[in-house]
Amino acid sequence: MQLIRDNPVTSMFFAFFLSSCVFAYMPVWMRLLFTGSAALLLVFLLFRRTSDRFLRHSLLLICAACITAGLLSSASHLHAQKLDSLSGTEDTAVLRITECEYRLSYAAGYIAEVVESDILPKHTKIRLYSDQTSLAEGDIADGTIVLRSLSEDGSSFDGRAYYLPKRIMLQAEDTGLVHRGSEPYFSLTSLFRQIRERFSAMILAHTSYEAGGLSSAVLLGDRDSLDEAMERDFRRLGISHLLVVSGTHFSVLVTLAGTGLKRFRIPPKARAFISMGIILFIMLLTGLTPSVVRAGIMHLMAQVSLLLMRKTNIVHSFAFSGALMVLVNPYAAMDCGLQLSFAATYCCILFQLGKGSLYRTVRRKTGMNLSKLPLISALETVFCTCLVSLSTLPLIWLYFGEVSLFSIPANVIFTPLISLLMLLTGVYLILYPLRLFVLPLAALLNLFCGLLGNMAEFLSKPDWVMIPVNYGFSVFFLIPLSALLLLLPFASKTGKIRMVLSSAVLCVLFFTVVGVIGIADRANVYFSYLPENKNDGFVLKSDGKILLCEVSDASFGYSYNLTDEMSRLHACEIETLLLTHYHNKHIQLVNRLSEREILRSLVLPEPIDDRERGIYDALTENAQLHGIPVTTVEPGGSFQFCGTEITLFERTYLSRSTHPVTALSVDMGAEKITMVSCSFNQSVPEITDALEESEYVIFGGHSPVYKKTFDLSFAKKPKAVTACEDALGHMEENLRELVRDLTVDVPLRLKVRRNG
Repeated sequence: MQLIRDNPVTSMFFAFFLSSCVFAYMPVWMRLLFTGSAALLLVFLLFRRTSDRFLRHSLLLICAACITAGLLSSASHLHAQKLDSLSGTEDTAVLRITECEYRLSYAAGYIAEVVESDILPKHTKIRLYSDQTSLAEGDIADGTIVLRSLSEDGSSFDGRAYYLPKRIMLQAEDTGLVHRGSEPYFSLTSLFRQIRERFSAMILAHTSYEAGGLSSAVLLGDRDSLDEAMERDFRRLGISHLLVVSGTHFSVLVTLAGTGLKRFRIPPKARAFISMGIILFIMLLTGLTPSVVRAGIMHLMAQVSLLLMRKTNIVHSFAFSGALMVLVNPYAAMDCGLQLSFAATYCCILFQLGKGSLYRTVRRKTGMNLSKLPLISALETVFCTCLVSLSTLPLIWLYFGEVSLFSIPANVIFTPLISLLMLLTGVYLILYPLRLFVLPLAALLNLFCGLLGNMAEFLSKPDWVMIPVNYGFSVFFLIPLSALLLLLPFASKTGKIRMVLSSAVLCVLFFTVVGVIGIADRANVYFSYLPENKNDGFVLKSDGKILLCEVSDASFGYSYNLTDEMSRLHACEIETLLLTHYHNKHIQLVNRLSEREILRSLVLPEPIDDRERGIYDALTENAQLHGIPVTTVEPGGSFQFCGTEITLFERTYLSRSTHPVTALSVDMGAEKITMVSCSFNQSVPEITDALEESEYVIFGGHSPVYKKTFDLSFAKKPKAVTACEDALGHMEENLRELVRDLTVDVPLRLKVRRNG
């Protein structure tokens, strides 16, 4: 309580920020309930007399902050819900294009601002999907659109949590927009985005794609050219934050700028004004991400303190930055990047404050100055990294569900290397207009980034690097862990030591339980069938490893559904990808999966004609480039996957379609599953026999349909059948009635013990 008593305004800012973040996860009725409780406590404190008027004053400010946060959070949530209720509504609007998200040959995605609308308020920002690919920033389009909720994107991606903090309220489909020309307007963010793109082009002009993409990402926050494989490796090492301009990067840039100003002997006050200009420039240049805004506000307050000749209060500026960001944009409280940035900075501040008191205590007791001992700086970095990893673990569990066991050493190794890369890239950009040492610096950047990429790829390859933590029991470990870290400043010196040790013990216990459950779970075999429109496929988990079977036209969206299901089954990488047939787009799909995920092997059916042979050769060549072994299965042949046998039956092409009729079976030991197209080739007895003998039967939707009907006896009645409408329409009447009685809702998910 002493800390709250002595810092009433700082405590108020902390309370406003923390309560806003907590309210972001609650329904409106719960927000109002907690707000009402805070209001009752405020009334109680107003009429209660106490001798400690300073503590009473602090508690009153905290209650007022919680009430304000609750009301503001509830109002913003209700506003978003009101706009969500417009989903499916057709609107006539005039839109101004403010940004192009992506552009393909057949469609594009834009960020647009409402100029006029029959329904939406003016200046509302929306995501616009259109088949007009030539629209540019500043273009005006009017006509009809169909509004959609941000959560309607067909995957597990939380669009609301990602776009609402950016003040993008809805998405819309172009159903009748007409381009009316361009209307020039000035936008500060647009201007700095163009400057950022120009700097990125300068970097990419003489560097490789991988080196230029990495350099642009860490210095400018431009991730458009960032290599997906490098992004994957950094994610698996738990250092993804190094690929964006975070508070650490920002501090490095500001420190370098401040050091340069000191070299020119500029007076302190003039240096403070120049530093504030540099800080604002960097904030705008890097895109005003939450971590950059937080760091920028804190650095600006430090310069203001210098101008006012006051001592900088880092704790106060930290609390103020969070409160200001949430006050200006209430939706920012649900932003993952903001929460991670503040959690990490919070622990860094605790470490810095605690380090000074520890050094003073040791010096007073022993006369030894720890700060002058060798290796102390390295030990400080390791300990601070451990503390930050502890603080961000609950948020990583909440948002990502997987943790890198190599996070702490990787942060220690790569953080100074990325700082050095920022310095090299900054020097390159400064010398580029002068055409001095551009090519040698570009060669050095290529070499250095190549070294970083190779190190990250090597360290992230082992299958034990990442472990899943998205278990239901995790909350019982991570909520106490969060509480201990939040309450750490309020404890006594002895209590702080005990709380840090308790946090470490909780963390060790948590990972021990996760490991034990993961080992015990290897005895289970999981099968998840995931249909989507005309696409089919399944996820198989056996012996703790994942096989993805993709029976579609190589849709990227559908492959993400498979990887989402993989995460639900507590797995972090793909052991095997199985293709049942060939499309040209499978080449790009396999290439992209190899870059975005860890893919360890590829299983392909033996090609049966020249068209399939061409695609097969391209797939094996791509797999070889990524170091992925390929297994080829003959028609009717089988292969073993971690104790589970998978059989690929003969494929049949119809003259009117390039889609073959496919069939396969999965023998899980105690259960057998046979999956065929919506119709199948009854002249292949192995397929009919497998259907009759299986406990589970799936008639998928990705195939052509025979004109003739088909029939099965199902003498051994299956436990369940999943059938698409096309399959039901081509069954004999008796079979159709039987299948309807056995049909289960999809997705079909099974869990089988290997011993039955």
